[in-house]
Amino acid sequence: MTTRSKVYCSSCGGGNSAEEKFCSTCGSTMGMVNAPAAPTTTVVREGVVATGVQHVGYTGASIVAILTLLVTIFGLAMPLLGYWLYRREEDVARRKGSLSEY
Repeated sequence: MTTRSKVYCSSCGGGNSAEEKFCSTCGSTMGMVNAPAAPTTTVVREGVVATGVQHVGYTGASIVAILTLLVTIFGLAMPLLGYWLYRREEDVARRKGSLSEY
């Protein structure tokens, strides 16, 4: 009986056989990691402790950039949408002959 050694992806932590060149979970190139990332303990606020695997995600600056982009898009789109809806209702009122409501 042969025992296949198991390695863990450095990107997602998924278990793979040692022969794999790419992770079967996320598709990234397999590195030389032989054990999953050690769980870390973080104090979220006094009396509350969260445990999880520490990973690299979005940085604070990129989150601010994404939120700024979303606010800008909605800031430009919402007045245009409101104007379009107003004009549509005005056209409906013109067709009905009840434009005096507007």
